[in-house]
Parts: sequence; C-alpha cells; structure tokens
Amino acid sequence: MAAVTGTVLSVSNISTVAGPKATSAGADVKSAVISVKFSGTYASADDSSTANVHTALASALRSGKTIALKSAAFVAPGSLGGAQMYANTVATSTNTMTAQLLQADFSTEWADGALATFGANATDEGVKFLVTFTET
Repeated sequence: MAAVTGTVLSVSNISTVAGPKATSAGADVKSAVISVKFSGTYASADDSSTANVHTALASALRSGKTIALKSAAFVAPGSLGGAQMYANTVATSTNTMTAQLLQADFSTEWADGALATFGANATDEGVKFLVTFTET
C-alpha cells in the first residue's frame, strides 16, 4: 500500500472518445481530465495511489450509471509547496490509479519524506491526468 495517497480535486473535460464509442458489450467509452492532490510520506520504493477514481467520475457525471476506470495518463504538472510536481509510470487497477511522482526536471523521482501540506502555498494545484472509463 502506498504511503502517498491521492485525492481527486476536480473532474473536467468529460467527453465521448474518438473512434468506437462503445465496447463490444455496449458500455459507453468516455474520457475526462482529473486533478489530483497528494498527501503523506513519499518513498521512492512505492508509487502514489489514488483510490475510488470511479466515485469522483460518477459524482461529476450524475448519470446514475456504473463507472469503471480503464486507463490513465499524465497530462500536466501540478505544484506542491512551491515546487512543480510531475507524474510518470501511471497505471490503473480496478478503480485505483497509481503513479510515480517526479520533481520539476520531469525525470528525478520525488524526494523521500513527508510531502508539504496541500493548500498551504497559494500556488498549490493538482497534477492532471487523462482517464478513460466506461459507463454502463
């Protein structure tokens, strides 16, 4: 279990994907951009973990349908404590997204230790990810 947890701050740009609009089982395929804040103690041996992404998507959609997270990718950096935060090696499993957090050079992993408190710095903003999901 990751010591750094992510929390979805917002969901935006919800859209139907280009190409096939439904799976062979008839589930609608959609995408959205999510903004995520991170908290906890970072250890380079572990990646960050953002659970229940589907819940944030369902709250934004308000369709009453079942949401299943299918894939995710890093889109844009955020900032924490005045430092830029990037992400790499993004993966999904069920409705959880994991990612390695990177420093401002976009190659060095975030330093081990406690993360600054999100929101303590006026410039703090969530890291952005593009997620693809199904809605049935």
